Amino acid sequence: MNLFFAVSRSLRLNAMHERPATVVPVQISEPLPVGKPLALQPQQFELDVDIPDVKRALERAAEAICRAHGLDPAPAFRALWRREQIGSTAIGHGVALPHARISGIAEPLMLYMRPKYAMDFNAPDGRLVTRIWVILVPADGSPEDHLNLLAAVAEACSDDGLRAQLDVARTAEEAAKALHNWTQRHTA
Repeated sequence: MNLFFAVSRSLRLNAMHERPATVVPVQISEPLPVGKPLALQPQQFELDVDIPDVKRALERAAEAICRAHGLDPAPAFRALWRREQIGSTAIGHGVALPHARISGIAEPLMLYMRPKYAMDFNAPDGRLVTRIWVILVPADGSPEDHLNLLAAVAEACSDDGLRAQLDVARTAEEAAKALHNWTQRHTA
């Protein structure tokens, strides 16, 4: 995968200090075309989240996703943390894709989180992570569907323009619109 870090991390982080954290569940009214994973539209976006490390990021993500869907966050966190301990879910150029299988859901759940400060996810390229896409999939779901979803998110993350738009989004709605527009352009 060829990812290019389009926006200077230091410029993005300096700009973020002036904005309060935005935590908003987002619903997009236009459905995705058939054939592209609906989960490329995260149910939630959290921007400029003050989290000190990977473990706290995964705890926060599990809490946000599970509370929005009436689930206990503890098993989701444990699954995410176990997966991260197997090997880093960072894919390079400031992107991490923590993912896990959990019981109690019928469809994938996804959250996009932009931490207030870049964090060390032990990325293969040594860069700090500034974009976290958390994916929970059904425990009894198809492994192929899980891998296809990860590949689709990785494809979105490889787009310089989308990453730049997500980096400068001031609100969850702006981030959701950027991803929605990207998805619409790439499903034609």
